[in-house]
Amino acid sequence: QKIRKDLGLVVTDRIRVKLSAPDALGKAVKVNYSYIAEEVLAVSIDEVASAPDGWTSEQDVDGMALKLHVVRAEA
Repeated sequence: QKIRKDLGLVVTDRIRVKLSAPDALGKAVKVNYSYIAEEVLAVSIDEVASAPDGWTSEQDVDGMALKLHVVRAEA
């Protein structure tokens, strides 16, 4: 929710997510892809090897760095 607010998105906006994470975290996202996508209203969640410019957020998940880039999905 904080990322949405920081980006000026409303709760119902669909989003596209790119993430960079250690293998264990990336695998967890893949296993739970449908659930995560539904919960955050993502039309896509793509894992990328390296972080491009303009990362939206960096989070700590159980001691692992998760970098997220979130944009509003085009209608």
